[in-house]
Amino acid sequence: MIDYSNYSEKDFIADEYFRSWVTKPDPELDSFWNSWLERYPEKSASIANAKSFILSIGYKVELPNTVKKESILNKVIAASEKEISKGRREKIQTINFSHLYKNAAVWVLLIVSVATFTYLISDNWQPKTVEVEQDIPYVRFTKAGEKLTLKLSDGSIVKLNSRSRIEVPSNFSRSRNVYLSGEAFFDIVRDTLNPFTVYNKDIEVKVLGTSFNINGKLNEDRTQIAVATGLVEVSSKYDKEAILLKPHEMLAYSKKKKVKTSFDPQKVLAWKDGILFFEGASLVEIAEELEDWYGIEVILQDDPKLKRKFTAKFKDKSLEEVLEGIQYTSDILYKIEEKKVYITSKN
Repeated sequence: MIDYSNYSEKDFIADEYFRSWVTKPDPELDSFWNSWLERYPEKSASIANAKSFILSIGYKVELPNTVKKESILNKVIAASEKEISKGRREKIQTINFSHLYKNAAVWVLLIVSVATFTYLISDNWQPKTVEVEQDIPYVRFTKAGEKLTLKLSDGSIVKLNSRSRIEVPSNFSRSRNVYLSGEAFFDIVRDTLNPFTVYNKDIEVKVLGTSFNINGKLNEDRTQIAVATGLVEVSSKYDKEAILLKPHEMLAYSKKKKVKTSFDPQKVLAWKDGILFFEGASLVEIAEELEDWYGIEVILQDDPKLKRKFTAKFKDKSLEEVLEGIQYTSDILYKIEEKKVYITSKN
């Protein structure tokens, strides 16, 4: 039997038997660990912190034996030890757009074949914030890797995603109209006498006071409108009647078809909170998103072994940390050279 009396928090987290007790407890495991704690009560804090870490990240992976993978795990654990030692959970903070997420949490869930690995650490994500002056025309483009937060003269907040364009006319204070190409999240100040309207390609989205997301890039036929709060009215010159959307409803709109469904805000609206989200995505799809998110170019090796699907959630993480997370549970290798990332198969 293993002697756990000298184990640290990191040792407990890496121990398969301990992880099994935390993630899939049964009477036998409960009996062993509860009895062990009675013999070593001085380890209660270490056990509690290790359990807290594992439960908060959903740790469910067979640890590989390679030096490289162990070093990655150690790096993740080391980065989180300050949080673990204090027994802290992920905190939900009020968004301050000029000073976003000083103590944001990050977690990653990767599924490759039958392996699953998740981790939670803290980092900073501070997109630029610009106050748009009243009665002055404003046009702004965001390039790949750039996000922008605007505070309009009426107090409304707009979060502009990468590779997007917004135009605020000089008469905005009298007629609250803006023009969007790309993706943005709007949090609109209510004004019953002066509705807020977003124009995107052939459609217009009108609101009184609400929050919603629009994703309508010029090179795509479809525009997607997702409502977080309030009511949104969507109309077009091609339609006789407007479509009303309520909270948690989403409209996929094109000239040929209009589909209204419900949606998961944690997925669709993740980007505005610094969360990079993938669900059943191929490496090609992930590469395209990484190029937009970080402003880099991804070169993929043409290899059948790279055809797997990934589900992942990264919060406020650097490019290297995202790639390390993917590499940890997959058969890929990556190399970063200036603004290019090369992804190849290990074998």
